[in-house]
Amino acid sequence: MNHRLLSVPVFFVASSVGACAHTFPGDSEHLTAATRSVEERTKFDLGCDDPSIAKLGDVTRLGQQATRTNLGATCGEMRATYVVTCISNWGKITCSAEANTKDT
Repeated sequence: MNHRLLSVPVFFVASSVGACAHTFPGDSEHLTAATRSVEERTKFDLGCDDPSIAKLGDVTRLGQQATRTNLGATCGEMRATYVVTCISNWGKITCSAEANTKDT
């Protein structure tokens, strides 16, 4: 009887760890979402259909579910930099790209 009770908590802990790994995407997933956000923002800010995006800093964790990073965008002679904050809610990442500078 004691052996059976011990196996249930061990199974629960193992399945909880797997669920957390799926719930909280890693830095690379956040960077991908941040890049998409900057591409969309650059299309509006610079009127560019095919911007080139560059990572300007590391992805910084703001707790377990949020990140912030700096990305740069170029379109011809125009350049802009963005501070991007991303939030993960049950695995779905949403990002907000705020213009930091803009050179035209």
